[in-house]
Amino acid sequence: MVQLDARKKADYVSLLEGSNLSQSKKQKGSTDGALEKSFSIANRNNADKLAARMFYASCLSFNLATFPYFKKYSKFLTANPIPSYIPPTYNRLRTTFLPQ
Repeated sequence: MVQLDARKKADYVSLLEGSNLSQSKKQKGSTDGALEKSFSIANRNNADKLAARMFYASCLSFNLATFPYFKKYSKFLTANPIPSYIPPTYNRLRTTFLPQ
């Protein structure tokens, strides 16, 4: 396990042993084939791990993944890549968007 200072420990939630967000492990004898590149398998795995970490670290209910609004948000971001997009902040969620 990585040694972290006390301040960082509160923000750190580890995934299962052997998972690595920065690079995926290659299986013995595998190569980077056209199929893997065309489906962005490594990027999909990283996105899934980041989403899982968000749920675990925030103690979000796993039911959120079944909500239509969460699915619609995810599908919108997939279909419309927005360069430099930053999700709404805590304050914007509770002030600007709440009354709408």
